[in-house]
Amino acid sequence: MAENRQSDASDVIAKGANAAKTIHGAVKTGKAIAGIAKGAAAGGPYGAAAMAIWENRKTVVKIIIASSFIMILPILFILMLPSLIFGGLEDNSPVIPVMNDNAAIYANIENVSTRVHEILEAEHIVILDAVKREINALPADDEYEIIDNYDVNAALDTNVLISQYCASKDNYLDINANDLISIINGHSDNLFSWTEVVETVEITRMAEVEVETVITEYVDSVVTDSSGNTRIEQVPVQRTITVIETREETVTVVMHTYTVIFAGADYFANDVFGLNGEQIALAKDYAENLTLFLNDRSN
Repeated sequence: MAENRQSDASDVIAKGANAAKTIHGAVKTGKAIAGIAKGAAAGGPYGAAAMAIWENRKTVVKIIIASSFIMILPILFILMLPSLIFGGLEDNSPVIPVMNDNAAIYANIENVSTRVHEILEAEHIVILDAVKREINALPADDEYEIIDNYDVNAALDTNVLISQYCASKDNYLDINANDLISIINGHSDNLFSWTEVVETVEITRMAEVEVETVITEYVDSVVTDSSGNTRIEQVPVQRTITVIETREETVTVVMHTYTVIFAGADYFANDVFGLNGEQIALAKDYAENLTLFLNDRSN
């Protein structure tokens, strides 16, 4: 019985090895097994791969190149994650390159994140400039406020963006950071928008007002007594002056409220990458696996 199981395992490995020359065409973006690490927080991605190999053995035999069970894991691990984080999967080798290099992976993610954020920041400035032009054209007595909750560091999860992009590709040879940036640049004009609401409101504000006030000053005056003697005395003199005071006042004004809107992750999924239902599910699996991997590697 043990010999039969050993023989079966050898057959799996042999079939995997025979797939070496065709693996680039079969793997594509790893759609067949992208979801197998999901929910495997305890074992990490390698543990998830190990548990899933037997259940997915028919698929694995078709697409995995290996000479032992242990060597299967890194290959399967790559397929569970969006390949862009490895710098893309090159086609200049008969074997899929395994980049189990934490520093390199983080560098690739940081590179994409930085380049994406540069685009977002530039477009954010453009939309703010457009709002300021509107404000400069307002009547002098009108008031305005700008609601802008955009934060370049929190607006977009780069892991989700990478996952959506990789899920949109049917061929891993098309996956690279330059292509992703080019696609985003092509939709940059639609990343931000703004709305204006005009209404008459009462507001309380601090205002400078002129106030008249009476002050008393003492001036020198020559006083002559009954004997004809003179002396100088200070006598009070009152006068009215105008002073500027800062006071609260409630006034009715025309208020223009400008709201800056960032398109968000759904825009990328639907309008930039045009994901269908299957690709949306794949992107979700990629993103969860990537988060699992990064958390696992940071512990």
